[in-house]
Amino acid sequence: MSTERCPITELLVDQCAHCRPTPPADPVADFLAREPFQATTIQARYPGRCPDCGERINEGDDITSSPNGWVCEGCA
Repeated sequence: MSTERCPITELLVDQCAHCRPTPPADPVADFLAREPFQATTIQARYPGRCPDCGERINEGDDITSSPNGWVCEGCA
């Protein structure tokens, strides 16, 4: 941990709001741009709809993570 202090507020630099870098406008997009997306497939615990195609997802169906959310097998 740094002991460097802000010259204006005298707070530690990592605790000072104006000394820290500005967060990205869209943290999710920034994260996805930095890290290669890795999909994960699990069984649905709750019913719902696929955000890509609108198909119904039933409890126990295989669903796969995507940048848009959890999608059905056909969209994976």
